[in-house]
Amino acid sequence: MSGSPKYSRAELDRQRQAKLESDRRRKAEQEARRRQEAEERERQRQLEAERQRVAAQLQSLLTQINQQSDLIYTGDRQGLEQKGQSLLQQIQTAILPDKLSNLTTEIQQLQRVWEEAKHQKWHAEQKKLRQQELDRQKLALEDCDRRLAQRLADAQKFDGSGLRFVQQSLAQVKDLITQGHPDTMRPSLKDCQLAIAAYLDKVQALKQTWLAEKAQAEQELAQLQTAIAGLQADPVVMLWQEAEVWALIKVQQQAEK
Repeated sequence: MSGSPKYSRAELDRQRQAKLESDRRRKAEQEARRRQEAEERERQRQLEAERQRVAAQLQSLLTQINQQSDLIYTGDRQGLEQKGQSLLQQIQTAILPDKLSNLTTEIQQLQRVWEEAKHQKWHAEQKKLRQQELDRQKLALEDCDRRLAQRLADAQKFDGSGLRFVQQSLAQVKDLITQGHPDTMRPSLKDCQLAIAAYLDKVQALKQTWLAEKAQAEQELAQLQTAIAGLQADPVVMLWQEAEVWALIKVQQQAEK
């Protein structure tokens, strides 16, 4: 049997070699599978880590939008929230890194839309507030015009130079309002209002003084008229002092004027 080809040394060596090769192939295949499985686990780990990172980034943005919803219009908030929920669903179902990368880009775009929505509402509100302030200032100017118009005759009579000064100040403030900058105009308007109020108080004081002097003059004139009437009724006086009586009458006439 030892001489049989089936059990020759060469055949045994061949079989042994074949078995070794088979074992090596099997071992290599096992190692390759383990490497592939390890690589796949690592890819899945990285994918899940990236998924969580992207989801956290989006959730942080949605929380910010919810907490600061008063900074944007309701329609913009609803649109942002709907887009955000859609992105969250896509993140949970993404199976490729490229998909998550694209979703990250969309989140960044959503962030820009959020910032722009805030800016638009702020700008609109500031414009509205500025217009309201300008309307208030225009009304204040109209009030200044009205107050001056009501006292115009007295102002012209008792302090014409002061009237020209406050009218010039008012004209300057009106020029400022055409520029549409209420903050710039506010101090000048305040100064103008104070100047007009002080000026009208001055006019009123001058008028009161004038009225008091006028009343005193009228009283004295009445006394003079009474005295002249008495002199004219006295024939002796008119006989000897007629010229002097007529001189008094002229004084009376001048006083009346």
